[in-house]
Amino acid sequence: MWPDQIAGWMALTEGDVELKIYGRLAPFPTLRDQNNDPPAFNKAMEYAREGAAEARLLADQFCRGYRGYFVDHREFGRWLCAIGYRQALKLVLRPEQVDHALQKLPWEQRRLLQWRYLDVLDDEEVARALNLFGRRSRPDRAEASRRCREAHAALCEQLRGLYRLKAAPGSPASQPIFPLYLGGEP
Repeated sequence: MWPDQIAGWMALTEGDVELKIYGRLAPFPTLRDQNNDPPAFNKAMEYAREGAAEARLLADQFCRGYRGYFVDHREFGRWLCAIGYRQALKLVLRPEQVDHALQKLPWEQRRLLQWRYLDVLDDEEVARALNLFGRRSRPDRAEASRRCREAHAALCEQLRGLYRLKAAPGSPASQPIFPLYLGGEP
């Protein structure tokens, strides 16, 4: 019965997952043309469909062996959206582009980004690694977070230069240019 549930849940989430992934991708300027026209629907939707397809493949390969891994089709759908979004991001920025942009950053910023995104260190772990301590000898998570955000912004600027993108008119300077994980939605 369990593997059959996965197939049924995939059918229930068909289309919905793609639209949710598209909704997260569409606001980013990287998916707009050089003149900052509205998002290129076909490009963002293509990435969303491919990301969702890859997530479904991973679910089919991985989750079938774990009975009860998901409570219901809604939880399964949320998982598909999260995994599908991450898969779609891989289509937007290729690793060689990111590596080229990283190499242009100062050593400390590269190190922070590698700790954050490759080693998946949280703010407290980054603070400890940098020996940043505040009152009562506690790790200064706020300072570590600030430094990681600054490094991320510098990377986005490098990537913006690679793509020769202009800032969207009226957009705040803090708006992420590329859909990289920032701990929240765009």
